[in-house]
Formats: sequence, C-alpha cells, structure tokens
Amino acid sequence: MRNARRGPAGDGALSVLSLRAIRHLYAPLAIAMAGVLALSGCGVEVVGPTPLPGPSVADPATPSEPAESEAPAVVDIDPSASPEPSETKEAEPTEKDLARRSYYADKVELTTGCPTGRVRIDESMRVTRITEDCDQVIVSAAFTTLLAEHVGTLTIKNTAAHGHFLMGSIGKATVAAPFNHVYWDSGRPVLNVTGFKCVVEPNPAKETK
Repeated sequence: MRNARRGPAGDGALSVLSLRAIRHLYAPLAIAMAGVLALSGCGVEVVGPTPLPGPSVADPATPSEPAESEAPAVVDIDPSASPEPSETKEAEPTEKDLARRSYYADKVELTTGCPTGRVRIDESMRVTRITEDCDQVIVSAAFTTLLAEHVGTLTIKNTAAHGHFLMGSIGKATVAAPFNHVYWDSGRPVLNVTGFKCVVEPNPAKETK
C-alpha cells in the first residue's frame, strides 16, 4: 500500500483554499458594517478648552437674601455716676407771706423819708420803704410794693395794678386799680375801693415791731 505524501504543492493548495474561505466569510460582514456607517453617518466632535471657574450668576428669578444691617452702637453707662443735681427753685410765696414786713427785709430797693410830707411812686416793680409819717402817698406804677408807717391819704391810681401796700395806719385810702392788696396794722381808715378783685383789710399777718 503506497503512502500518500503531501508535498509543498499540497500545502499551497490548502492555503489558497483557506484564504478563499476567509474572504467569503468576512465579505458579508464588511459589507454590513459599511452599510451601518453609511446610514448613521460619521461626525467629528470639536472639544474646546475647559472654561475656568468663575463667580456664579444668580438666577434672576430667585430673590437674593437681604444684607445684614449693622447693629447700633452701644454706649456703656457707668452705674456709679450720679446725675448732676438740679437747681432748687424758690417756693412761691403765699399771700400771707406777702402780708409780712419781714418777708421784704432783704428785698427793699429804695428807702426814703418824707421831708415834704408827700411821696409819689411812679416806677414799676420796685419795693419801697418810707421811714417817716407821710401826709400823702400817690402811686401810679404797677407791681409796686410799699412799706410805710402812718399815711394820711393813700391814693392808688388805675394804672397801679398788682401792688402790695403794708401800712402802720391809714387815714384814707382810694384804690382804683385792680388786683391790689392793702393792709394796715391799726386804725379804721375811710375806704374808696373801685378796683377789680382788690383786698383791702387789716393785716392778717401783723408783726410786732
């Protein structure tokens, strides 16, 4: 029995057959892939540089939070510091005070005698003291305060409102201005009072000389 031997020629025929088989196998696959590429198309993506991080822009639809307001400054107060004392006001005198001669001891602005027997007072808001007996005293100034001894005739004109008159004694008194107070220590004078709301009476706060 003769052994068949494969020489080089036989190997070449096998290689040719193998190549043909491979071609037949891959040809349909290559055609299918080409069709897919043709249908889907081929795109090129261009990639730019990566943007640097920056401040984010707030969404205009989202309201921003209000800024915190600064707290008011706080001033420390020393609790040991005492307030400055307020000025003490002199108490208003009562009408009984104004009927006392002693109340005017340090308030007299003019002291005079009565050398001619007659004294005229025509300066407002002044405290006058007459140290001698007088026949006649005429007052025409408002807010007059008069301290006198004996007066024969006291005349308070209608311009001499809001006065205080403290007499030792009076012979006769005419009071024409309003809001006057006329007091005497002794005697029973003849009175002619026409002024509005005048007080003409013996001294309610008579003091011993």
